[in-house]
Amino acid sequence: MHWMFPILSRATPRGDERVMMAAIALLNAGLLLRMIAEPWRSLQPRDSNAALLVLSSVLQAAACACFADDVGQCASGVGFDMPRLSRFFVRSALLHLVIGFGVGTVLLCVKAGVADPLLWVWLPAHVDALLAGWMLQLACGVGYWILPRLGVARRGRSWLAVMSFVLLNTGSALCLGSGALRYVAPGEASLTPLFAAGVA
Repeated sequence: MHWMFPILSRATPRGDERVMMAAIALLNAGLLLRMIAEPWRSLQPRDSNAALLVLSSVLQAAACACFADDVGQCASGVGFDMPRLSRFFVRSALLHLVIGFGVGTVLLCVKAGVADPLLWVWLPAHVDALLAGWMLQLACGVGYWILPRLGVARRGRSWLAVMSFVLLNTGSALCLGSGALRYVAPGEASLTPLFAAGVA
């Protein structure tokens, strides 16, 4: 994704490459540590294994923050013709990426045994934030920007793209809200419609 945004300036054509390299290094270190820590934790559950799993989740979250910061600068739309709606989609996608990785960090801490097991109710919100919030919105935003136009300046029925942005974010907010409510009030049957509406 880093390569597809237009050049910002001659000095920093794609943002700060050091930040992106740090994101790559942190993500790979976190994933490698997780590949070691999870099986080890399941075979020999000890506190030292839990610390490795927590460290792995923190490294992955830090990588996500570096990536979102660098790509967020590139997606500002300054200096090139990126529609405002595409910028909203991409920025919202980056926000969902950070939320998804944050919730994932908490869930890995639960798996390590250092957080409340009831936090597993956030798993659907984690999946929704990363799939619908991050991946789908990024595809919609970039697609709306890059795909050929019908005329010189027309992008078709833009109200449909606006509605998809509003509905995707409303659904993700409902899913995140239901995760919070299910954690605060576990076992409440009245929260099931809210969760279903968020996932839909």
